[in-house]
Amino acid sequence: MMITLSNEAYGNSYEFTGFSQTDFPLDKSDNFALVAESDQTPIGCVMIESPSAFDPNEAEITILAASSKHRTRDLEEALIEAAENNVQVACTSFWVPADNEKTSWLPLRGYEIEPGYSHFVAALTALPKEPVVEGVRVRSMRESEESQVIDVVNAAYGKRRLTQDHFDRWRREDPLFNEDWVLVAISDGKMVGVLCLRQDLQYNRVLRRRRGYVGPAATLSQYRSRGIGKALNWHGMKFLKAQGLNEASLYTAENNLPVYRMVSALGYERRYTWKRFKKTLRSSRIPEAIQ
Repeated sequence: MMITLSNEAYGNSYEFTGFSQTDFPLDKSDNFALVAESDQTPIGCVMIESPSAFDPNEAEITILAASSKHRTRDLEEALIEAAENNVQVACTSFWVPADNEKTSWLPLRGYEIEPGYSHFVAALTALPKEPVVEGVRVRSMRESEESQVIDVVNAAYGKRRLTQDHFDRWRREDPLFNEDWVLVAISDGKMVGVLCLRQDLQYNRVLRRRRGYVGPAATLSQYRSRGIGKALNWHGMKFLKAQGLNEASLYTAENNLPVYRMVSALGYERRYTWKRFKKTLRSSRIPEAIQ
């Protein structure tokens, strides 16, 4: 029933590909879901993933859905409040489309708006001129370099952004994924940048498209502003095109102007933006047990 409610509520959202059981990982960490009922019939649900992918001290509301017949602000606020009362961490967060009406009333519930993320898509029919960075070579990852790639990405992000679990899942989900889908930038024999590529499987399967996904991308801090990220992305686009894909997509923070300028120069166009809201739970009491 939660899947049905969610598919109905999100059916008209941007590039929606449908929810399945895997979108409700209730056996993981402190994740949980709550359901609102009327006359013993589910009319709404909320899904919380804790910890969030952004912060171990944060729980993220990943799904907030109500049936079309009962979809009101009062019901949505009741579901959000129930989620807040049951999280085990200090903060809650929520991603909302920039044009959604929730952006006007979430601040009234104590949520502070933070920089959001934008989706960029580039056609691969004609690539721009190759950017060349003196003293830097771009090649595919070698099998023995997997741990090094993970270390470079995490060092560049300053947090745990890439793990062995990611590589294992990408191989499990896509038999075509191998070392060739990870590009590295080498300077003076040192790995200084990484770009991970893969097929956008769910999008391609549901919408019958041929799109590749770009990311995570990372350049060590002391090697930035040299065009390494742009060179990696260009080679990534070239690789995806060689695999028969006709689009590349990526996400970046809307306030990351260097990346915004870089991807725009490569032919990417911004398609959509989500705003991020975060609330520090003021109560210091022990959260109520989930019923």
